[in-house]
Amino acid sequence: MFCHKCGAQIAEGAGFCHQCGTKVIRTDNTSAVSNLKQTPDSPIQTTLPEADNSGFKAFVDNHIQKVTDFQSAEELLGSKVSLRFLWICLGVAALLGLITLNPILLLFFLLLGYAAARVICGVKKGRCAFRYQGKMEGEIDTDDLIRFMITHLSYLQPYFHEWGYIKREALSVRGAVQEAAADAIRASTQEIGICTPFGEEQRRMAVLIIRADPTDRDSGKKEYFTDAENRLEGASFLSHDMGFQKYKCVVKAAPILQVAMEYYFNHYQRN
Repeated sequence: MFCHKCGAQIAEGAGFCHQCGTKVIRTDNTSAVSNLKQTPDSPIQTTLPEADNSGFKAFVDNHIQKVTDFQSAEELLGSKVSLRFLWICLGVAALLGLITLNPILLLFFLLLGYAAARVICGVKKGRCAFRYQGKMEGEIDTDDLIRFMITHLSYLQPYFHEWGYIKREALSVRGAVQEAAADAIRASTQEIGICTPFGEEQRRMAVLIIRADPTDRDSGKKEYFTDAENRLEGASFLSHDMGFQKYKCVVKAAPILQVAMEYYFNHYQRN
């Protein structure tokens, strides 16, 4: 069985083409693909679209080229995210501490520089999430969205893995109280989060948040944006960073999840 868009061979019973991501449409117990067997005497003749923008991968890469300095999603995911602001904050703090010639003041300035770097990191992560957020109207079948993410982003392993609903857990009594308060806020905003382990080591979770538009909650409009969380399962305390690795996760995942949602609403759901 072959894809009617790109000509790639598809396994029997598959719902999507593994090459271009096109959904297999079945009508009257038949499939909208070619059931021809490729032989030297009868090669498959496939006509591709002129710009090849119908395939999911081409659609993603085209978007990545527009909104980032990279040419493809793979190149973006394989890049290094700069933490120059962290080293600048620590460097300035260390310089001020050395000028005083006082080890206690040196430690104080280093802690102050680290705290400043964390604040800057949080601001930069928030700006990145805001830059790649999107808007939608109406209800969304999150189960169907999860299936879409699993099938269409599978080509980007080992960065994206199995998708599911996020489950937040607290490590302390204080954390439990904070999480309970956060749950109340999420309920008031009708917030839903789906996530996937991110990266080869899978220590972070790339999270896609869908919630009521805070600027117009009565209209039924929703917004979606990318966030990141530390993954508790199989992780030690030392593996939990103070926000810098989560910032890297958002920088890499946000543009891809933005275009994946755009494709889901404008192409996948309409097929």
